[in-house]
Amino acid sequence: MEMHLTLMLIAMGVFLAINIPVAFAIALSSLVFMVLKGGIKIETLVQRMVNGTDSFPLLAIPFFILAGELMNRVGITRRLFTLASAMVGHITGGLAHIDIVANTIMAGTSGSSVADAAGTAKVWVPVMAESGYKKSFAAAVTAAAATIAPVIPPSIGMIIYAAISGASVGRLFLGGFLPGILMAITMMATAYILCRRIGYGPATVSFSWRRVLIELKKSLFALFMPVIILGGILAGLCTPTEAAAVAAVYAGVVGMFIYKEIGLKDLPPILLDAAVGTAIIGLIMAAATPFGWIIVWERMPQIVMEWVVSVTSNPVVFLMLVNVFLLILGTFMDSIPIMVMLIPILTPIMIKFGIDLTHFGLILIINLMIGGLTPPYGILLFTVSGITKVPVSEVVKEVFPFMLTILLVLMMVTYLPSIVLFLPNLFMGVPK
Repeated sequence: MEMHLTLMLIAMGVFLAINIPVAFAIALSSLVFMVLKGGIKIETLVQRMVNGTDSFPLLAIPFFILAGELMNRVGITRRLFTLASAMVGHITGGLAHIDIVANTIMAGTSGSSVADAAGTAKVWVPVMAESGYKKSFAAAVTAAAATIAPVIPPSIGMIIYAAISGASVGRLFLGGFLPGILMAITMMATAYILCRRIGYGPATVSFSWRRVLIELKKSLFALFMPVIILGGILAGLCTPTEAAAVAAVYAGVVGMFIYKEIGLKDLPPILLDAAVGTAIIGLIMAAATPFGWIIVWERMPQIVMEWVVSVTSNPVVFLMLVNVFLLILGTFMDSIPIMVMLIPILTPIMIKFGIDLTHFGLILIINLMIGGLTPPYGILLFTVSGITKVPVSEVVKEVFPFMLTILLVLMMVTYLPSIVLFLPNLFMGVPK
């Protein structure tokens, strides 16, 4: 590896260590390379950054963020928790199960783990605390359940992965369903065991199909949103980007004319929040483009591939090494910077080993969600801690069993690719 590339990577590590914002750390490290290398015009940095956001698939991100903001403002979260209560409130540890089921349903509308964690922490953690649950346990369940959001479509992480790797967004969306449901089921099993040991009882006396049907009717418009997104894509009526735009319009219509919980005066702050969220992601994507260009130009994927092949030619061992590496990296960095930096390196290696890109996409996303629960970065831990005022150290202790549960699902997804590929192959055919 050339000295200039090594110094670029060292510079980025130093910038991140002194808490320079991620986007600026990535852009500045690329600038360091260009200055040291020589022969590259500095304006190339800006040109590459502009080109990095000039992508039609990335237009889906602001629309999905806007749709998520609208859904959170129109009482969707409250209705989904009521529906979840009717479905699983009668089980031991009912409030914890309601939290997990509601987050699973919300995953089909938001696509953002932080958004789900923040919304649930505000609405449900106080309810659990008032019902006798330890507040740190309630916060831990909320943080863990939020990891399901980027796995079940729509998923902002999947769109970014597809834009960089060239994978199919439709196949990724379909591939996330079974792993997401598996995460929810195993989390509920963990919550049941913990709540039974602690002594937390059910939230409701008995199960009633009548109540489920009533709450299902109230939540029908919210539940219809994933159907619009996936149905439109699978039927060939629209691209993922167009489906995202339709979802945003649909969420606005539901909020203003059906639920009537927002009006025209509420739109400016909603649009502003969506714009800020989009700008953060867009800036990171823009900064990462020249960084990725330099990595490819310097043949880093080939260098890494040669090293990996010298270590092992076994895909099973390779995936284990990748998992360990991603789990470690996820404890120090946010998921989006990791994706934009590593996907250009790892994608050619995956193809070399014959690993399906849809399969690897889910492995990557689940890995990074575990990172959201792991200090010192642990964005989900800090999100719920900041809202609930529970110290991060207490949340970490309570979230550990759920982290082990997600690790189990990660191993299953890694070594049983049919969990990911069954639905994409069923609906879209086996890729040639």
